[in-house]
Amino acid sequence: MKKNSISTAVLASLAGIAGIANISSAVNINPDGTGQALIYPYYTTNAGNQTLLSVVNTTNVGKAVKVRILEGRNSFEVLDFNLFLSPQDVYTAAIINLGGATSPASILSLDTSCTAPTFSSDGTSTASGIPFVSFRNFLYLNDTAGGTGLERTREGHLEMIEMATLSGALATGITHVNGTDVPRDCGVLGNGRLGSGEIVAANLGQPTGGLFGGAAVINIASGTYTNYSATALDAFWGAGESTYTDPDSVTPSLVDSSRQSLVFNNGRVVTSNWGNLAIDAANPLGQRIDAVSAVFMADTFFNEYTTLASNNEASEWVITFPTKRFYVNNLPVVIGAPAALRPFTNRYTGQACDPIGIASWNREEFSGSAGPVPFSPPAPGQVGPALCFETNVLTFNQTITNAANGTSSPSRIFGSVHARNINTPRISGAAGNNTQAGWTRIDLTGPTRQLRPSAEGHRWFGLPVAGFWAVSIENNNATPGVKGFYGGAYNHRNSRRCESGAAAPFGSCVTP
Repeated sequence: MKKNSISTAVLASLAGIAGIANISSAVNINPDGTGQALIYPYYTTNAGNQTLLSVVNTTNVGKAVKVRILEGRNSFEVLDFNLFLSPQDVYTAAIINLGGATSPASILSLDTSCTAPTFSSDGTSTASGIPFVSFRNFLYLNDTAGGTGLERTREGHLEMIEMATLSGALATGITHVNGTDVPRDCGVLGNGRLGSGEIVAANLGQPTGGLFGGAAVINIASGTYTNYSATALDAFWGAGESTYTDPDSVTPSLVDSSRQSLVFNNGRVVTSNWGNLAIDAANPLGQRIDAVSAVFMADTFFNEYTTLASNNEASEWVITFPTKRFYVNNLPVVIGAPAALRPFTNRYTGQACDPIGIASWNREEFSGSAGPVPFSPPAPGQVGPALCFETNVLTFNQTITNAANGTSSPSRIFGSVHARNINTPRISGAAGNNTQAGWTRIDLTGPTRQLRPSAEGHRWFGLPVAGFWAVSIENNNATPGVKGFYGGAYNHRNSRRCESGAAAPFGSCVTP
């Protein structure tokens, strides 16, 4: 090999290494399932359900994690607290309904990992002695269009964001003592606030990731159990940008992520830069949240369903838009300004509806000529089906009654009041050509359904979405005289579309 060729090869190698180093701080969905932030797309306490949660620290350092619980209509925060995980620690909790039809959801835990504030400072269940904290409606008390009642807290999704690693006295205090199953001294945290005698900044280091988690919706009365894994965002923080906040702070949130995203798209790794400013009322065109939205973007997504009457089968899809609130909430009213920030269509006014396309096929590729019956009621002026909440549930072949305010009668599996139903048509002719079971595609594209361009001109089409298909099946003859109940959850699959430049072909995004 000639010297020039060797030099070229070395330079190319160095460029590759530089590229790898450059993307190390780009937020991405880690296919291995661990990260600095976790998105749990659903919880519910409706219709006798309760939701079990877990988060695992796979590393050998302690961590401070912000746990945030968001109601489902528009993701107003209903509770957060700071969780301190010791090395190799697991934290578990349950979200349940301790009261009646209008009571809030509550989170309870017998786990000994340190939290700030402590659960026992809020209340104790008199029935079992288990410490619990009830969810609040403080942030949506003015949302009369969406409802201000505490029952609104009983369905939504969660975020967990690593804020810091711990060293020194903090690390020692939160670490469990062998043989006792309790931390050495949670008292070192004080009230969990930055300052003398409590959280000392010198004992806080940069997040390192390595968190994974999951949840399960369980209904003891009906015998159903639906479990899923949380979506892990790795490299959530930009270099040196992590922030520890006090327990009563509503930050950090997804808008504080790295300004750079990394997405695997059509066989290519696409790295995009999204500017320096966060979205708020004074700066509605800030793009930092677009980095997180980019990794969730899908122009279509699809999954299966089954509703065979022989086994009393039910299927429900959880469809969560984890960043939607940053695009539709509290936007300044400016003449000529769009109703919502792209890629969403309408600002939030009790609901914020985005039209979707629906197509269904049975298991032998047949589809009804008229297509699936769209759900109702549509938003004012809206034609066809639309998803109107940040956390949605789509049911199949159920009888769902929708109210004028956007709520619905409870769905069969999750008891969701955010449910919208698809009646898949029965195909005339051969008995096998029916669509009680098959698959459905949801189209999220539209004339303006794309993120604002990145610094490189990358334009991602569709909407940022997460979720899964839940199925329940009853077997009347599991064994003589015994009925069997089965369930499962399957993540949605999706397709992505990214373009560069005004006339670029499909899938043309590249990293410079």
